[in-house]
Amino acid sequence: MGHASRSASLVSWIFSFHMPLFFIISGMLFHERQFLDSFKKKVTRLLIPYLFFGIVTFVYWALIERRFRVGGGAVVPSRMR
Repeated sequence: MGHASRSASLVSWIFSFHMPLFFIISGMLFHERQFLDSFKKKVTRLLIPYLFFGIVTFVYWALIERRFRVGGGAVVPSRMR
């Protein structure tokens, strides 16, 4: 969907989480421990920091970064317009 979609918002949404999710799932399936024990440890070690920094980044973007962007999107240098 992310590589074939023509919807920029869908592609942006998918690309915001697909690689971290891939690495989390890969790491969970690599070890030979019990799945539930491994899952609980991975959630506390990986998912909680990921969510924390994601929320901090979103708040930064919503309060500061978005105000300096042209139309709320990416900054376009004047020679590329």
